[in-house]
Amino acid sequence: MTASMLIFAFLAAAPDMFTIHAEVADSITLNAQCVRVRSYLNDPNVFRRHFPGILNIRQINATQSEWTYELKPPLSSARRTAYIVTEREADINTVIFETDAGTNDYMYCRAQILPACDTTTRLTLELRLQSSREHGSAFHFLAPVLGQNFISARMRDQLKSDITVFFKRINDELESFSASSHRP
Repeated sequence: MTASMLIFAFLAAAPDMFTIHAEVADSITLNAQCVRVRSYLNDPNVFRRHFPGILNIRQINATQSEWTYELKPPLSSARRTAYIVTEREADINTVIFETDAGTNDYMYCRAQILPACDTTTRLTLELRLQSSREHGSAFHFLAPVLGQNFISARMRDQLKSDITVFFKRINDELESFSASSHRP
């Protein structure tokens, strides 16, 4: 059997929906008071400026916004996705941004901000992305061959890296604000 016949047989046996997903959670302790971190993160431009791949955040109404996020799948050019998310407070320390369940492009972002002590704050981010298409080739022509698990693992690696970069950038900016406010 030739390689092209194997690929065709694999494509013909592929499931109805091709779904890729990634879930990442990470935390950082910031050298700033909790109230300051909450105020700082209330500005959606902080995410646009510092979270790699966030190209735009457009406010739709008081609780909904459109987040345009760009992922770079393996062996492919960047893929932009617009997520219409609703913001809600789970409790005084937790904010959740989530798309409607059942959409082909799902995003869930939970930010929890807790005081670590009087002068530091613990920020935890949990991010889940899931995209489903009728055919894997909608993501990339090799997606059906590479498989959902391979692409999902690469997406998870990128999200983990993006959160690490985000944490470093906001920590640097908060420290910069703190240093400039203590200058004579």
